Amino acid sequence: MRWLLLGLAGAAVFLYGRITGDAQLSLLTKGIPVIALLLWLRQAPAGTYRRWIVVGLVFSLAGDILLDWPGDLFVFGLGAFLLGHLAYLRAYCSDSRQPALPALLLALIAGGAMFAILASSGLGELLIPVAKAFFTDLGLDSTVQGQQVFGGHGYIREWGQEQLVRDVRIAQIYEGTNGIQAMDLVQRKVFANRGE
Repeated sequence: MRWLLLGLAGAAVFLYGRITGDAQLSLLTKGIPVIALLLWLRQAPAGTYRRWIVVGLVFSLAGDILLDWPGDLFVFGLGAFLLGHLAYLRAYCSDSRQPALPALLLALIAGGAMFAILASSGLGELLIPVAKAFFTDLGLDSTVQGQQVFGGHGYIREWGQEQLVRDVRIAQIYEGTNGIQAMDLVQRKVFANRGE
């Protein structure tokens, strides 16, 4: 309960900083809810799942701070979120009946290459949200089609396909849903520069 209260207090102070325009207060308190979650996770049973969730939260915390840091660190913040997503995927794969480690390795290589290209060309703010939406939507479509191949059996736990659909669905939600990121892309990045 104390970690929940710490997280709520940190979120309240962060929002106060945003409302009053105090950028330093917002930056200093932005990570407190995630830190409270990390402290709360120490109570969870030790294991591979908890370890990778903690790694994902640490990268998400770094991404949050890098996105708000004064200067041009936006692309590096998105890169930290990408690494956080991969850690979450690794956690979910450790709890899965059918490990997808080759797919995870492929995602790491593709994501790393994409991040390097975007960071070097200065297009990260535009293309990373598009790439995230494309790959997460494609992943969900593929697993739902796999579920439909099973017919009614695709929805029962015995085959494990329903777990794969749930695990992939969360990727569209983490670090900003695809819909919210699409609105952000259009409003803040495209319109702000008049489409240039």
